[in-house]
Amino acid sequence: MKFNLPHWRFLSKERPELPDIDLDSEGSKRHEIIQITKDHYGEENVLNMGTFTTEGTRSTVLTSCRGLGIDKDIAHNIANLIPTRKGGIWSLHECFYGNPKEGTKPAKEFCREVDKYEGLKEAMLSIEGLISGRGQHASGVIIFPDGYIKQNAMMKTTSGLPITQFDAEDSIYMGGLKLDYLSINALDRIRTALDLLLEHGKIEWQGSLRATYNKYFHPDVLEMESPKMFDLLFKGHVLNAFQFETAVGQQALTKINPRSFDELCAGNSLMRLSTDGEQPLDKYVRFKNNIQDWYEEMKTAGLNEEEIKILEEHLLDRYGICDTQEGLMLLAMDERIAGFSLTQANKFRKAVAKANQKLIEDQRIKFYEGGEKTGARKVFLDYVWNKELKPQFGYSFSLPHIAGYTMILMIEMNICHRYGAIYWKTACLSVNAGMIGETEKGTKYGAIAKAVGDMKGDILNPDINLSNKEFTPLEEENKILFGLKPIAGLGTDAIEKIIEHRPYKSFGDFFKKIVDPGLISEAKVVSLIKAGCFDSFYPNRRLLMIDFVKAITPKKEKLTMVQLPTIIHLADKQRFGTELEVYKFRNKLFGRNKVPMTREIEQEFMDFLQAYPYQVDYEFKDGKLCVDQKTFDKAYKEIIEPLRMWVTSPEAAEQFNKIKMKEFWAKHCQGTIEAWEMETLLFYSKKHELDYMPLHNYFNIANFNDLPSNPVITGYKKNRRGNDVPQYKIDVIAGTVVEKNKQKSLVHVLTQDAGVVTVRYSKGQFAHYDKKVVRVHGKEKEVLDPSWFERGSKLVLVGFRRGEEFVLRTTGTQFKHSTMKIKGYDSEKLYLQMAKVAE
Repeated sequence: MKFNLPHWRFLSKERPELPDIDLDSEGSKRHEIIQITKDHYGEENVLNMGTFTTEGTRSTVLTSCRGLGIDKDIAHNIANLIPTRKGGIWSLHECFYGNPKEGTKPAKEFCREVDKYEGLKEAMLSIEGLISGRGQHASGVIIFPDGYIKQNAMMKTTSGLPITQFDAEDSIYMGGLKLDYLSINALDRIRTALDLLLEHGKIEWQGSLRATYNKYFHPDVLEMESPKMFDLLFKGHVLNAFQFETAVGQQALTKINPRSFDELCAGNSLMRLSTDGEQPLDKYVRFKNNIQDWYEEMKTAGLNEEEIKILEEHLLDRYGICDTQEGLMLLAMDERIAGFSLTQANKFRKAVAKANQKLIEDQRIKFYEGGEKTGARKVFLDYVWNKELKPQFGYSFSLPHIAGYTMILMIEMNICHRYGAIYWKTACLSVNAGMIGETEKGTKYGAIAKAVGDMKGDILNPDINLSNKEFTPLEEENKILFGLKPIAGLGTDAIEKIIEHRPYKSFGDFFKKIVDPGLISEAKVVSLIKAGCFDSFYPNRRLLMIDFVKAITPKKEKLTMVQLPTIIHLADKQRFGTELEVYKFRNKLFGRNKVPMTREIEQEFMDFLQAYPYQVDYEFKDGKLCVDQKTFDKAYKEIIEPLRMWVTSPEAAEQFNKIKMKEFWAKHCQGTIEAWEMETLLFYSKKHELDYMPLHNYFNIANFNDLPSNPVITGYKKNRRGNDVPQYKIDVIAGTVVEKNKQKSLVHVLTQDAGVVTVRYSKGQFAHYDKKVVRVHGKEKEVLDPSWFERGSKLVLVGFRRGEEFVLRTTGTQFKHSTMKIKGYDSEKLYLQMAKVAE
């Protein structure tokens, strides 16, 4: 298809620019779609959008530290101290000098750390914002009517991909049509569920993907109001419920209690709005339960009956809340309010969509100017601006956006309702694990850990004969069989070899087919044993591990003196004391760890000559002793012969083999069965590691699910300003870290009874506990205290529940620390690290 620019239609006469087109698709198909676009319009008419990487605040810190030779762990610790605000992190200028307009002061901790390194501050300020690279936009494509050369230019990324030489804004200004091929993981999950349903005979292929989709998942055939279906959503069986999987989304569901598509749309929209005081979502629920509250609000604000009727026309069906971009535009365009034109209203919408406060202020001035022309009262304009429009100034959706996204959730709910939640959960796990979609480049262990942790009772350990690469639904058992790819430390090549050589009759058969030929490494077999892949053959994993280590440890039947360092500590010092001293002395003179000649070594040599009647040649050169190795070794061999006879004995060989087994075990096989599962599967199939610890001897551990959703106020306390500050009931929970989110200062811990709990830290708290404390000695680095948020760390946490999060707080308790790390335990004692190690 060829086209000319003049034939393209603009949005309006007042807006001479092409529309911005966004298309949502499966992430796994995005590259194919872009290639189809190029094939259709011609390679010369389509270019991926070029991007320019600039040094942002965090990257500036890391780049500057790297340039000055500052250790990378220290660099990350400094970067983690950069404060954040809603919408992003501070600039370096704000970190060092504050921002009077925002009312912020310099970031003291950040500045203190930077000042420790000479020239670091100057380096960072000099490179912040500089362009440091080019790349390909993940989804943006520019289409040209007659080749890109007339309107743009092409360059290539470092990997050779052709892209525009101009960024998106300039490319659009120069006449290109911009398409964003966005991806939604939910669509990958739906496609995966569809494939699973086809594979297991739950639905039938209709000749094409479109026909199959239309028969089973088209909006016209979906169940939209089944109470049982909505119950599945509320009970958490619709895993990764699109747009509602976050804590904010879960709160929206709880508050609105939607029972229809329209009510879901309202929740999808309202949860994005925010304002000072009562939140729009809460106000919606209040007005929905009693619409008279809205009328009371309008009357209290001073609105007359005519003005109330105007707002009824716009907002009565939304219970008095303007929650969409279209609603904002229509209010501004109303001839009885501000009388905006379509173009003016769209500029207003774009200013709000970009959260550009300067542009919003410009629109506020025009809004009131327009209202003056229409004759609207200021009190009416104030109500519309502050109560109806302002809540959108952070973020809002358009109606088609809300409807389309909510329809995706309806499809997910229908899959669970009609065919069984097990298929949907399996699809979610496969996508989250990185086996499908754009995450295929690597398994997302953090996401899978959280998802599996919340589904403990639904997951079966992997099986060496039955597990596929991905997760497998077992409908009869209503369980999901763990896949091979999500096993940490396994790898794609090993998985292919395992599947290729199936079936296995026993572990011995597996050993013969896979281990003996060296098809996979010994460490990967260890991962398989830890994950429980051989439980059907050998239920006792620890005994199997012992047998495996015995089988792979090289059996030395006779040793040489080369192996003496490994067993030297076992040599009888009374029997071989003299020989051992001579052996050690020779190492000083001629061994791998030869040391410089000193007066002490010279004296040792003279003592050696007096003790043994052997001829050893030597001389002094430039004042230093030089010993002839040939004559010394002749004497040495005769002296240590008894020691050599012991080293070459079967007894020594047996001891050597045991030591090698212990070394392998210490490196690869330490820990409990539960620790093995956390390491390889990121969940506990039966018992939690904490089940073995005497936690209750120290703490009254609470079940997060039993705690009230809203904090319980126990009293009030005056702060420095004399204001009453609520004091909350404090509880203690404990769990194993499975994932962390630096951007949001969140840590996800797998608890004993409540699944995965999200723990909220302040920015400073998170940076403190996430810090890796290191000591650098030249090229060597010693880790004094790793991040407490490494996967597998066991934490005791003090605070209260707020919604679906645990908020840390110690006020009014005997605890000095909100976070404590479990270092070890015995039957009665718990070993806790109460604070981070100081540098």
